[in-house]
Amino acid sequence: LCKKDILSDSEACAHSYDSVGSIYAAMGSYQTALEYQLMALQTRQDIPYIDRLKLASSYENVGNTHLLLGDYRLALASQNQALEHYTAVLPPAHPTVIKSRLTVARLCSLLGDHREAHRHLQTALELFPTLSSPATLPVGQTYAYAGIRSFLLEDYSGAKPHIEKALDILRDYLPPGHPALLQLSFALDRILEQFL
Repeated sequence: LCKKDILSDSEACAHSYDSVGSIYAAMGSYQTALEYQLMALQTRQDIPYIDRLKLASSYENVGNTHLLLGDYRLALASQNQALEHYTAVLPPAHPTVIKSRLTVARLCSLLGDHREAHRHLQTALELFPTLSSPATLPVGQTYAYAGIRSFLLEDYSGAKPHIEKALDILRDYLPPGHPALLQLSFALDRILEQFL
């Protein structure tokens, strides 16, 4: 497409590669999607002026596809690059930066690097109160994730406030018998037993 000079503008070319990659990803053809996403990334890297948000978006797309392919190390490398570019141009509490940080935390966790996962997770959690609407379902799920992670690591004093916060938020979104609420309540009961 771009090699035949149908599109001479590099950013338009990169956007086209991204669009084609998205179509292949939606069809489940992740390897082909990755090829187009890598072409979009390479095209954006070759542009003399750097639009860090678009470059970050390309890294994020590549990382997401590596994740779908099960290659967590390459996914983490790409998502770290995305986070680096996002943090260079957006404020720390911007939802895109927080989402990127949570993605990196998830990948670190999948790779067994729990300290790094915890570091990114804690940073994101510290920024939640600065958001305009901090009591949303994804925020509640993140508190739950942090609380259960700390609980499993037997860091009960660290788990308790996160689980309590998660329960406060998630009770507004989930029915009373929802498995997530039951799991969090069970963990909180075990934590409270530790303090008795």
